[in-house]
This record gives sequence, C-alpha cells and structure tokens, in this order.
Amino acid sequence: MPSGRVLERSRAAARLILLCLLLVNLAGFLFQPMNDSDFFWHLRTGEWILQHRALPQEYLFSVAPPQTTAAAQRFIMTSYWLTQVMLAALHGAGGFAAIVAWRWLLFVPFLVLVARRAQGDPLVRTAFLSLAVLVLGLFPAERPQFVSFLGTAALLYLLDGLRAPRPAAGRRWLAGAVPALMVLWANCHGGFVVGLGLLGWFALAESLKLLHPRLEPLPTKQLRLLLVAIGSGALASLLNPNGWQVIQVALHPGATFIAEYRSTLESYRNAADPWIIVYWGLLMLAAAGLALSWRRPDVTTIGLVALTGYFSFTTLRHVPFFVAAALPPAVAAFSDSRLVRWSRPLLAALGLGAGLFFLPAAAAQVRETRQWARVDAYYFPQGAAAFIEQTGLKGSLFNLYDWGGYLLWRLAPRSVFVDGRGADPELMDEYRRVLAGDRRLVDGQEAWKRTLDRHQLNLAVTPFFHPDSGKLLGIVDALLADPTWWPVYVSATSLVFARDVEANRDVLRRFAQSKQEFYPRLLEFTRVLNVARPDLVAPFVARGDLFQRLGDRASALRSYQQALRLVPTQPLATARIAQLRAAESLRTPR
Repeated sequence: MPSGRVLERSRAAARLILLCLLLVNLAGFLFQPMNDSDFFWHLRTGEWILQHRALPQEYLFSVAPPQTTAAAQRFIMTSYWLTQVMLAALHGAGGFAAIVAWRWLLFVPFLVLVARRAQGDPLVRTAFLSLAVLVLGLFPAERPQFVSFLGTAALLYLLDGLRAPRPAAGRRWLAGAVPALMVLWANCHGGFVVGLGLLGWFALAESLKLLHPRLEPLPTKQLRLLLVAIGSGALASLLNPNGWQVIQVALHPGATFIAEYRSTLESYRNAADPWIIVYWGLLMLAAAGLALSWRRPDVTTIGLVALTGYFSFTTLRHVPFFVAAALPPAVAAFSDSRLVRWSRPLLAALGLGAGLFFLPAAAAQVRETRQWARVDAYYFPQGAAAFIEQTGLKGSLFNLYDWGGYLLWRLAPRSVFVDGRGADPELMDEYRRVLAGDRRLVDGQEAWKRTLDRHQLNLAVTPFFHPDSGKLLGIVDALLADPTWWPVYVSATSLVFARDVEANRDVLRRFAQSKQEFYPRLLEFTRVLNVARPDLVAPFVARGDLFQRLGDRASALRSYQQALRLVPTQPLATARIAQLRAAESLRTPR
C-alpha cells in the first residue's frame, strides 16, 4: 500500500478517535446532575413571570441587600427574562430531563458555529475542538450565561461572513441577521454587552484598515454594509426591559468572592482543576498561531484574540468567549501548508492525551443514567428543604450562599438571606460574620446573632462544613451554644436549626434534637460521605478537623493526607498538616 494512503488512513483513524473522545467527554459534562447554584433562582423567576404575566422589578423572596439600588435589582430581575421563561416552560413540560436537553441545544450549536468558522485541516480542527470541549464543559450549560457564549459564537460567524468574499445577496442576509440576533440576545442575558464590544471592535478595526493598503481593507460597499449591520445591531440591542441603562449596570465588575471572577491562576491554586491546564494550552496555541501568521496579519483577528485572551486569563468567566474567538484563527494558522505536517501529530497527541485523561470520569457519568435529570444531593440541601416543606416550619432563612437559589426555588414564599442575585458588600460582610459564628459584640450583642435578629431570621439551613473547602463552619458552634436555637434536622450534607418562637414551637417539640454528642455524630456522617463520594476532597478535610476537635491528631493527619492525595494543592489540608507537625515538634523533647 502506498505510503500516502497509509498516512491518510492514519489521519482518518486519529480524527475518528478524537471525535469519539469529544462526544463521550461532551456527554459526560452535559449529563451531569443539576449542580449550578444560580440555575434555580433563574428557574423560579421564570415560573413567577409565567404565573404573573409580568417582569419583577425587585428581588423576589429575598432579604433585600440594603445597599443594592433599585436599578441594579431591576437589571438582575429582568435582563434574563426570555431565557428564564424558556427554562420554566421546559421544566414544566419535561422536568429536569428537558433541562438536560436544553444543555445540548445550547452547547452543540456553539461547537458547530465555531467549527464552521474554523476552516483548515480536518484533523487539526478536530483536535482543537476536542480540547475546547474539555474547557467549556465546566461551565453549566443550563445557566443563561451560556446563551451569551452561543451569542458570541453566532455573532462572530455573522461578522466573519460579512467580511468574507461572497455574493451581495448572501451578505445582505447576514447583515439582517445581526440586529435580529442582538435583540434576542439582549433579552436573554446581560452578557450581550460582550456582543456590543465585538461590534465596536469590528467597526474600529475594519475602518482602520483604510489607512494603508497592506492592511487589506474591505471594498467600500462591503465595508459600508458591515458598518450598517453593526450600527443596526447595536441599536436593536437596546430593545430590552432596561434600555441603554443596562450597559452601565452590566459592565459593573463582579464581586471578588465569586469564583468565576477570579483569575485562572488563582483558581488553579485553589482547586488544581486540570481543565485550566487545557485552557492554558489553548491560550499558548492561540498565541503561537498569531505568531505563525505574521506574514499576513489581520488586525481584527489579532485584536480579538489578544483582548479575549487577556480577559479570559484574568477572569475565569470569560474563558468561553476566548474559545469562540481564538479557536478558528488558531486552526487556520496550524493548517498552513508549511506547518501542517508537524502540527497534525502534535495537536492530535495533545487532543488524545487530554481527552483520555478526562475520559474515565466522563464515561462513569454517562453510565449513571439515574443521575442525569436530578439535583446533585451533595451540593444542595434536598433533605433539609423537604423537611421544612413537610413540617411547615415558618420564617425567613439564613443559608449558605450557594444554596440560596435552590432554597428560594423550593421554599418560596419564604425568603432567603443570600443567593446568586446580589453581591452587596454590606450584606456579604454580615453573611461572612454569621457563617463564621462571629461572637464579637456589636451594640451589646454577638455579631452573628445581631444579624439574625435584625433580619428576623427564624431558620438556619447550613452544612456543618463548606462543600468546596471542607472548613468547619462556626455558625454551627454558635447555634449549638445558644439556648434559643435548636437542631431539628441533621444529615450528612445539611442541618436545619429553628429558633424557639411561637410559630415553630410545635415542630420543636416533635423534632428538636439533643445538642450533646453532636460532633461525634457529624464525624460519622463524614465517614459515610468518604465511602459514598471518595472523589470529593472536602469531606476528608472536615473529617480531619472533627478528629482534631475530639483530640485524635493521628486520625486527623491521615484524613488531611487523604485529601492531599485527591488534590495535592488543597490549601486547608496543607495548612492543617503544617500546623500538626509544628505542634508535634514543639512537644517532642530535643
């Protein structure tokens, strides 16, 4: 058999393997149980809109942050309305199975649009797409923000089409699609301001090309049509419930405590997520692609990749925008006839290696068919919410931040203390003090209790350790020490405390639990979690802290070491081991 045919068959086989890895890893991400904290308040808001046939103007079912402006509340409650209605309608028709289908309806078109723009060698393109799936899969596709990722891919497809040589009739169709896309996007997610940024950049960059022929400016008629499409798209985006004011609110920087607003470096130090390494690889490949294309530089593409690369590196939330912008020019660069002979095996090896690394977890998730359309029981207090519903406990809730949306969805019209809708600094300071069980006196009252009293909170729904870090929460100590609060529900993942008030006295009489031997019971719960979810690092850290409380330092050290075997950079386990060894060295005579 001629060597050329052998090489061709080898490339076809490699592409098929990469495609299979891509599909299995994609399915592993999209068949995850519901585990995004913001999804649930979006779902509940959509249900409210359908029920009342109106848009809410302020936070629903929330202890409203005292410093949050009316404009900010209106933006949060109205800028996602169309996506929220679609989520509520889908859930009402098909439950969480329909939401899983919604994930596919967003994710697959995103990939298709990126692939359509990524013109080049088929093996190079498939390798890049397989890497992109590993990066994008960590962003929950059920959240409205994924509409912005899809909107970005669609807008870039239209703008690239308007720049490409094609019949005039085809360009007019693309120009008409730009404002239609922008008005739809502006009513689905506030991230349409990214689309406005893209429109502005394309208008500026393509106009600057007129300064010199070497920049290859567009023909006058084609440039004029592009600018008309850009202008009409920008104007159409203002047809949203907040008009032009949405831009000012949407561009406000996110709170630093939200993980998505941290840099990729900080995120990797905190959790050592391997997908961030894949993202860094794509970032370096995109930079190399620009360098390799120096003979025919395109200022529009260079600026697009550079800007999205910077924002994605410094802010985790922007990574999908970078993938949509940078992957097509990278594919084109590495498909160049001078490079493709060595770029094919390099990129195929990278795609295969990364895909195989993620494959076992993805395949295991695909096999867990019973979990596909369910809420993740580790990350959300299903049992606690059911207990409150069944017993009829009354009052507003203090809650873990990440639980706010779920509890709001399950327990409204009861109000929650915090959730993903607001990041008011004053409220978040109060939240942290309560979560830590801060007993410093403020106006003659312990800080944690003063907050609960001031907001008239009669219920507390909390884990005994943070689900991500494993840190034991001081609020549990504070509530146990207070004679007016009693545990009425205890499980491995959530606790319910009720204040001794008249409205809940009957429930307290029936369900109040002893405060004695409380922490030994929690220790047993961590053992159960270690067996049921051996892949989770936080329960091992919490178990170590509980052993320390009970005076068993040797067992504590073993638990921390198990945590480090799962995540070698886990900061809390690392610090705890250092503290134990320092204390041991002080006790050991020299």
